[in-house]
Amino acid sequence: MTLTISETRLGEVGFWGRLLGTQPKEVPLDISPEEIHKLLMDYQMNGQTGVMSTPMFNDSRYSVLRSDVLEDFVFKHHNRFQAEYIPDVYDCDDFAIAATADISKAAMKQRMKLPLAFGRTRFTRPNGTGHMMNFAITSDKGLMFYEAGNGTWISSDTLKGANFYFEL
Repeated sequence: MTLTISETRLGEVGFWGRLLGTQPKEVPLDISPEEIHKLLMDYQMNGQTGVMSTPMFNDSRYSVLRSDVLEDFVFKHHNRFQAEYIPDVYDCDDFAIAATADISKAAMKQRMKLPLAFGRTRFTRPNGTGHMMNFAITSDKGLMFYEAGNGTWISSDTLKGANFYFEL
């Protein structure tokens, strides 16, 4: 799914080169919560999800990167090995919250102008089991999911039919 944004404001290429350590082929897009909400609703309407709660947004605009640039940024800045999995003590929600904090702190230290469209999602699978992981909005792939406990990107196809709650 490709992200289409009606109005975009491009960032500064030099800034992103310093942020990522290389000159990106594409500068990030500037996206509003309304545009993200529309993308999530399109995802739901295409039969990818079951019931979706209204997303919660904590900021007025977000930066959207191309998927390969975002994956590199997350790989460099998320401390995947900061804790071991302990059921009901340090589990999926703790890993997702820590990943969100790691990425937010890295963006702030790099003096990003806007927060990345990288947040958390809670969901219930069709079999009734719950889980929490991270999600991101990218300019080329749209919605992507990140399993912070093991540092892998998950295909949205594996989550088909789940009921979601998104927070950025």
